[in-house]
Amino acid sequence: ALNKKSHTIMVGDGTNDVGALKHAHVGISLLTSEVPASILPAASGRTQQQVLSDQAPIVRLGDASIASPFTYKGDSIKCSLHILRCGRATLSTVLMMYKIMGLNSVLSAFAMSVLTLDGVKLGDGQTAMESLFTSMCFFMVSRSAPAKDLAKQRPNGSVFAWHVLLTLALQLIVHVGVLVSGWKLATSLRDKEFKRDLEGDFEPNLTNTVVFQLMAAMHASSFLANYEGHPFMQPLTANKPLLYSLSVFVLLIFATGSEVIPEFNSALSLVPSPNEDFRRQVVTLLMLDVGLSVGLSRLIGAVAVHLGGSAAEKRAKEWGLGLPGAGDGERESKAHKKTK
Repeated sequence: ALNKKSHTIMVGDGTNDVGALKHAHVGISLLTSEVPASILPAASGRTQQQVLSDQAPIVRLGDASIASPFTYKGDSIKCSLHILRCGRATLSTVLMMYKIMGLNSVLSAFAMSVLTLDGVKLGDGQTAMESLFTSMCFFMVSRSAPAKDLAKQRPNGSVFAWHVLLTLALQLIVHVGVLVSGWKLATSLRDKEFKRDLEGDFEPNLTNTVVFQLMAAMHASSFLANYEGHPFMQPLTANKPLLYSLSVFVLLIFATGSEVIPEFNSALSLVPSPNEDFRRQVVTLLMLDVGLSVGLSRLIGAVAVHLGGSAAEKRAKEWGLGLPGAGDGERESKAHKKTK
């Protein structure tokens, strides 16, 4: 009956609750520790709980572990909080990857259709650099840890939620607008005798350079803008490898735009800017793309989290969980423990 009203979780040892473990949405079976009889006499002056804590759990798979998808090697129900936090973090990570892949796919489709027909191509070194960086970021995103506290909000389970679609739409508008602006800026200085050769080999030119710089910035900003973080995952600052990699990559992109390292630009087959004004405009486009996409995404995410928290508090009051004074009592209990 409870399964029809809400999601349920059942924790038990399987003695008389195998059916509940099987029918609950989340079932966790407990495998308790057993103390051999030879140890108990030697544990004089110590409680049985202290002896249990020193012994490794004796795993004996039975009906409970077969009926439930999760098995905990212990006798405490605190494991349910850990499973909930990890499950929410996993769901957030999967949705985050869907958003990033969807956004990058649309941008790549635009680049390979409209821009390719205009003769824009990327070099092998440029493509390899972007692909390796994107793959590395996806791997590091999967290593993100769950939040330390269980959030009151419900996790989003669909990519068709209003805030997800709005975030993706705004990011796409920003990226496409910046990319088209940079493309037109570069083509305005194109030689009048330029001929589009769709089947020809890659040749470094101003248009290819600007498009590569903007596309690389968009791939980096897609990770910065769509990283979930609070309230179901730890913030980006906790994932040091991902944070440092994105920071270095963004700095390198701006370094190529400002041409502070000419040797690096030459290694990536990037041509120099014709004048200082053009270089300044390219750097401005890079800043607008990263700043607007990340800023708008974070703003919408903060609003969604706030609305989710308000909805969670309303549900708790409807179910009788938001009792007045409950939070005060918990704080008083923690303060009392600290004084001890």
